[in-house]
Amino acid sequence: MLATFIAYAVAIAVAALVLSLPLGKSQPARMLRRVSAFFGVLAILPALVASIISPHGATGSGGPGCALAGIGILIVASVVAWAVLAVRSASTRGGTSKRLALKRPYQHRADPDLISIIRERMQGPRDDA
Repeated sequence: MLATFIAYAVAIAVAALVLSLPLGKSQPARMLRRVSAFFGVLAILPALVASIISPHGATGSGGPGCALAGIGILIVASVVAWAVLAVRSASTRGGTSKRLALKRPYQHRADPDLISIIRERMQGPRDDA
């Protein structure tokens, strides 16, 4: 029963996160991301509580030390993610990012494309002269 609960919580968390991606920074997207985070934590919480309370952990091996190791891994991953974001934000100081500053602007070619040819045929001859 607990495994089914965890599976449904993970499924709801992933579905809410995937549904929030195309919505960008809108209010419904924020709400879906909060729902996703809530169900993600809800999916991890039973195993974490069981591993802290039970001397053998949720799976029969480990214990409080195993749970603390998992929390330590999450803390290290958070610090690494924070460092990556700090490096990225440092590269965008000054208005534009270095990657965008190095890009060349798009040069429109003089060759007519199919849409332009069809548009000219539909409009008829021009009387420019």
